[in-house]
Amino acid sequence: MAFFLVVLVLLIMHMGHSLYFQRAQWRHVFLFFANIAVFSCWRHMQKQFILMALPRPHTVVVDVEAVVREYLSPPTTFSPLKDLPPKYEDLEDFPPQYDENTMIITEDQTNADRALEDNSTK
Repeated sequence: MAFFLVVLVLLIMHMGHSLYFQRAQWRHVFLFFANIAVFSCWRHMQKQFILMALPRPHTVVVDVEAVVREYLSPPTTFSPLKDLPPKYEDLEDFPPQYDENTMIITEDQTNADRALEDNSTK
């Protein structure tokens, strides 16, 4: 932060010295804009320094998609987020049993798979 302040003071002193001993010239316009630019950078650094000294704000995580989804959904008497799926024990139909024959790869299937791979790579 001190670097920008030193550069700003040097630019202002140079511009003041130049204006005092010489008349106003076009290069003084450049020096004026350089002073403004350095002052702006210094002010930005000062604000950042002050903000970093303050304690961190609490982060609030907002699920924007859930808020929009809830806003766009029609009003219902029950909440779809709280409606849990049925438990495994409560199901009437049991899942299909494992059949080993479905997992056996025959020679015809292997040849057909290779032919598909050859056609897709060409």
